Amino acid sequence: MEDSTPLAPQGPEGLSAAILAGGRSTRMGKNKAFATLAGMRLVDRVRHSVTQLADDVMLVTNQLAPYADFPGRVVIDNAPHRGPLCGLETALAHAYHPMLFVTAVDNPFIEPSLIEYLARFAPHYDAVYCMGPVKAEPLVGFYRYTCLAAVRQMQAEGIWQLFRLPSYANVRVVPYAEALKFDPEGLTFFNINTPEDLRRAELLLHTRRWGRSE
Repeated sequence: MEDSTPLAPQGPEGLSAAILAGGRSTRMGKNKAFATLAGMRLVDRVRHSVTQLADDVMLVTNQLAPYADFPGRVVIDNAPHRGPLCGLETALAHAYHPMLFVTAVDNPFIEPSLIEYLARFAPHYDAVYCMGPVKAEPLVGFYRYTCLAAVRQMQAEGIWQLFRLPSYANVRVVPYAEALKFDPEGLTFFNINTPEDLRRAELLLHTRRWGRSE
């Protein structure tokens, strides 16, 4: 049975969550949402994480049929194959609540302590996410409905890179060193893009707490 205890303060308005699964999975060679990690599909593993956080969970994708068994809302990306900025726009437009948590279907190691920390800032900004070891990591973060106008303005200007959002909205980007205080190995930002990444994730599960039975 899944634990429904919220990981972060929802407030009176509740919290929506979106799992972005609109990528082409070209480096994986197949739809990575259905790749299995410790016997569980990535889409199910990420859903388990976000349902502990939000009372409104949706999957944003560019095709409905493969996700017929997804136990939640499935919405079609408003602009398929244009990248995560468009997935975010779709999620914001379909969210039931003004606050939205976003993650990608290939992020299997979301650290609750880090998400709780980001949630502290979420009511005060249009968006909150972290810097990773190399670049910004906007696909694990909180976005308010107030961000939607900025995202649509970016699209109208032909700007599709989500990391450019701070030029259009009030964004708190948490430094990587700060994030490491809550996720010492930075595994929240571990993406599974290739078969080799999947093998590395399997090895991680042998030594870390994510390997426990869900």
